[in-house]
Amino acid sequence: MTLTDKQKLHKRLTSFCTMMGEGMTGLDVPLQVRIRETIQHLGTTTKVVIAGLSASQHRGVGEFLAGGPFFSSHEEILKCPLIRISHGEKSATEAIFGTEIKKYPGVSVSVALAGKRPDTIQLHLPYDIFRNIDISILPAYDTEEQRSAYLVNLIENTEVVIWCSDAAQPWSPQERRLWFTVPDTLKERSILALTHTGQDETKETQETLRKKLEIVSGEFHTSAKMHVADAKAAVRSGKVIDRERFKSSGGYGLIQHALALVQISQKKLVDDAKALREELDQIPLGTVQGTPLQPLPDILQKPVTASPDLTEKTPSDSAEPSVSVKDQTPAETIKIILRDGAQACREALSDSTGTRKDFSTIFGHADKMLSSLKATLSEADILDRDHVKIRTQITDIAELISLLSYENDENAARDAAAILHQISSDILLRLPTQPAEATHGISEAGDVSVRRT
Repeated sequence: MTLTDKQKLHKRLTSFCTMMGEGMTGLDVPLQVRIRETIQHLGTTTKVVIAGLSASQHRGVGEFLAGGPFFSSHEEILKCPLIRISHGEKSATEAIFGTEIKKYPGVSVSVALAGKRPDTIQLHLPYDIFRNIDISILPAYDTEEQRSAYLVNLIENTEVVIWCSDAAQPWSPQERRLWFTVPDTLKERSILALTHTGQDETKETQETLRKKLEIVSGEFHTSAKMHVADAKAAVRSGKVIDRERFKSSGGYGLIQHALALVQISQKKLVDDAKALREELDQIPLGTVQGTPLQPLPDILQKPVTASPDLTEKTPSDSAEPSVSVKDQTPAETIKIILRDGAQACREALSDSTGTRKDFSTIFGHADKMLSSLKATLSEADILDRDHVKIRTQITDIAELISLLSYENDENAARDAAAILHQISSDILLRLPTQPAEATHGISEAGDVSVRRT
């Protein structure tokens, strides 16, 4: 699944804090609090609620999204309480009775319902979609006496509602009365999932559906037709096993609608996070508190001689050290890796911004440079201080540049160049000896400012 803006910002801000290290303590306390709270909010999963009348097949929609069946009989469906689904390293089921929790391996809803009815069932599933989205499947809504309590579960901390309704039946009085009390802001993030649709539709059911959509057109953000049985058959264990059936069932469309509404619901959070990143643009990346970006030694400006093939191989080539280390000390090897990497990245950035507008090459060189550094630093503790910290920083930077490579635009490429400049400065400061003269290095025309998107 493609990364959302929320996920990208969470990764970028987390990486920023990791690379700042102890330098974070030098920031203003209110700014530290904003950074911490923003990362926490960005890392919180989004709650999606699935609900409907007993004939709406809303639990079947939940089974489709979870990639497998929950129930073995209709009696279990009627008996089942609220089901919550979240991410877990392996499949597991929890039956919650007040403060008591009974745990079962795998998806064991039938076992959890075998005795006393639990208050809630919690499922943990190892599928990627649940890393960022929690799903709550409410019990069926069939009586007016339920309305107040049902409404609380429907709207509490909810980002998106999927309201399931039988496409072959008119909009019912129960649905009218319940939906009338749903806040308008949540209606704007709601989907009407019309079930019991398929190739066996008659003219009568199509006319019923048309009239139904006319009545509720202003009550939902969008609607989606879905054949639940086909959708469930197309997905197993969190993976699509029949793509054609998956699309024709309406399952694909429902997921796309849901993810689009998740993005809309997160707009303010994302906008605030982007504003925070703009404030952090001028803060130097690195482990040294208060140290500005260091100019790189003249060695990094010399032409590439030891490894001309660095600029000729594709990013997919094996990321081995770019020079032979047989006749050099580890410190000399690192200087050459930094020099060659600087030259290759600088040329790739200049070429990309000037002609092709394709920035994949610079990310390939960056990955090769970082892999070479990591390999060389792993062989011996050659830095005069913070050796382990620098090695950890290289790992974090590699992850961040990998994320930037997905964006593959000019700003992301310049970000990568500025980050590589910083780690090069930090490493060269810690080598046993350094050249006396220094000039700017990786970014073209001496531009080492960090410009984030």
